[in-house]
Amino acid sequence: MASSFVLGKEMEILTEAWKLLGQPQVATLVLLIGVGVAIRSINMNRLVEQEKETVQLLFNARNDEVLSGGMDLLERVHDDPNNNIRAYGKEKKQDPDAVQIRYVLNHWERIAIAIRRKTYSEEIIKAASCSSLISIHEQATPMIKAIREATGKQTYYQELDWLANRWSKRPLRARK
Repeated sequence: MASSFVLGKEMEILTEAWKLLGQPQVATLVLLIGVGVAIRSINMNRLVEQEKETVQLLFNARNDEVLSGGMDLLERVHDDPNNNIRAYGKEKKQDPDAVQIRYVLNHWERIAIAIRRKTYSEEIIKAASCSSLISIHEQATPMIKAIREATGKQTYYQELDWLANRWSKRPLRARK
């Protein structure tokens, strides 16, 4: 007998809940909650995909011998008092060394574009390469300026400039 009373009470609660859900305000609220959950799910999936793409980029870059060789070359040319890095943007622009340095600059220009468009995670790339990018930019700036002067186009490597300047203003913080 007690069990039929409880069952009757449960049915009464369900009936009242059903009536409540039938009201337009409640139905709208339920719909909005559902839309909110869907949007959050889409954003989380986008974030996970962005992070996967970023990690894949970083692993591929580790195995790119042309990229690592170009970064070493840029540093050597920059540090050599008998070498003029600007010349690689003008007079020596066809030199194999200039081509290799442009490979590095083009790599970072594409990354900067992808970061700006939110294809890659800026946070992950910054954690992995902040110092390297800032250093590359500082070393290559005279060459970049020479390329712009030679072509008359100020847009060469502008995204690289943007990213290096952004990270220079807000460098990585030391972990405590």
